[in-house]
Amino acid sequence: MTVFNRSPEKTDAVRRMGAMVAETPAEVSENSDLVFTMLSDDVAVEEIFRSENGLINGNVKDRLFIDMSTIKPETTIRIAREIQEKSASFIDAPVSGTVAPAAKGAMDQDLC
Repeated sequence: MTVFNRSPEKTDAVRRMGAMVAETPAEVSENSDLVFTMLSDDVAVEEIFRSENGLINGNVKDRLFIDMSTIKPETTIRIAREIQEKSASFIDAPVSGTVAPAAKGAMDQDLC
């Protein structure tokens, strides 16, 4: 497993468990057939996917990207089209809810 976080110290636990920690998002997509992302907002998604060292900057043919960020539809559509143009696949799988239910291992009842 290859991981990347914009805050590198947040990768310490998974590094200790054997994960490879990438220095850039591009390094993740170079080493992975399946890439999950879950980012805070549209700006972060644009940066991680489309920047000079972004996930889709290199050859991503046949990769599958699953984005779990809750962002604007326009951003999702733009990213999905760029990924498809590079012969890769994209799944939009946004999550919602708050940290408290997740920390408790419970479902947010308002979403059910």
